[in-house]
Amino acid sequence: MPSGWTSTDINGHPAEMFVPESVGDSRFALLYLHEYGEHQLLKDDVVSEALDRHGVRVLAPLGGVCGWLDRVFPSFDEQVSPLDFLISTIPSEFAARWNVSPPGIGLLGFDVGGQGVLQLAYRQARKFPVVAAINPAIDFHMWYGHGLSIDTLYANQEDARQSTVTLQLHPLNWPAHQRLLCDPADLTVIDGVERLISKLNSTGILHEADVTTSAHGDRIAYLRQTINPVLDFILNGLAFEANRLV
Repeated sequence: MPSGWTSTDINGHPAEMFVPESVGDSRFALLYLHEYGEHQLLKDDVVSEALDRHGVRVLAPLGGVCGWLDRVFPSFDEQVSPLDFLISTIPSEFAARWNVSPPGIGLLGFDVGGQGVLQLAYRQARKFPVVAAINPAIDFHMWYGHGLSIDTLYANQEDARQSTVTLQLHPLNWPAHQRLLCDPADLTVIDGVERLISKLNSTGILHEADVTTSAHGDRIAYLRQTINPVLDFILNGLAFEANRLV
């Protein structure tokens, strides 16, 4: 594990935590949600160095293949859905560890973690006004029927579609700072990202998007390419919100 990362837990759930050598603005920290079944991308040496340079603390719960959805997934928790766990637990966890409270918590996610942070931000836009999603699996319902965990959570593909981020978007309640990035060579997710961007455009919701920068389908290379501008975006958004509230 690269320097700065340690294992921890959040209310009995496993998690990993990053603390840089020198913390930047102590008012801010970052929640990261990992990709499907994995949690290795953010711990890449290049990415960890970027986190350290930006002086940002990170809390990353480990959810396995839960998908960060609003359905109870027994291997994650037998009573609370992964999304409800985030909503009910994350603010108090950041406050207890680092004295950081909303709206000082930035959201970042990759793959299903990318759609997970959008689910959280779209439901709790005032608490989490700053969110960035990299290669987010917006149309995860298209994976239904392929033997993945969503097969146990939903009755059919349409049932799963009702839980997708695109259908949670509210025209009057959305995160003030949202950035969507997707490698156009990542054919498993690009169509869903473009559909969400199209809906954001048609409803006049402010956002930033990049679906042209490519690492030719190499996910870790893409994350390395995008992590610095993404961290700049998140920290600038958090600073804007903090100054607006003063």
